[in-house]
Amino acid sequence: MKNEANMEDKKHGKRKLGKTIKTTDRNKYKYVPGNQQEGQGFANKLKEKIFHDYKRLKRREGSQGFDVQKIYKDHQDSDDERNPGRQPKSKKTMSNFLSENARRKKEKEEALAKYKEKKKHRFLKLCKRTSRGQPVLNNQVQLMLEKLQKQREAESRASTSSS
Repeated sequence: MKNEANMEDKKHGKRKLGKTIKTTDRNKYKYVPGNQQEGQGFANKLKEKIFHDYKRLKRREGSQGFDVQKIYKDHQDSDDERNPGRQPKSKKTMSNFLSENARRKKEKEEALAKYKEKKKHRFLKLCKRTSRGQPVLNNQVQLMLEKLQKQREAESRASTSSS
């Protein structure tokens, strides 16, 4: 019995015909899902392997690598040669810069003060109450009327400027 089983194994082999795949080919096209946070460090290992292969390839190339700074300088020199009439922008003097900065700061403070005053005025109108604690509706109606008038003015300005 054993001899018959051995003969069949030798005849057909342990592998099935038509399904032989080399392990190197299988690994070459293998997709490895997952990441290290999920407990599957395959993605990280795969990334390290690719990085290692890249470094090995660079070593094989030898010192044929390129120097980024040298290339950048060459590129800059070629730009200067192409545009000889180009002059650098005039730099602002320090006094101009300081005066400009002070002017901007002053404008910002004025706008902020104006905004706070407007907000305070509006709050004082809205917080007024009657003797029974009810809000004074007259003030609320006045504020709404002012708001509508400003909107109408803005619309009329926009329509006249576009015409």
